[in-house]
Amino acid sequence: IKEVSSSDSKEFLKLNHIQGNVNSSVNIGLFYNDELVSLMTLGKPRIDKKHEYEIYRFCNKMLVETL
Repeated sequence: IKEVSSSDSKEFLKLNHIQGNVNSSVNIGLFYNDELVSLMTLGKPRIDKKHEYEIYRFCNKMLVETL
């Protein structure tokens, strides 16, 4: 688990999240064999202001089956 750059986060979300990219202040990725397989983005709360962070996006890498 390590922090992911904004550009890598943007590309991952474009490919794997139905709503695409969102601006966020924190991007945390789960890696398997140095490949990003899961991403969570966080930022300032937009709805419930009593919390420090809000999860903006969470997604896993989509699997592509080959025949």
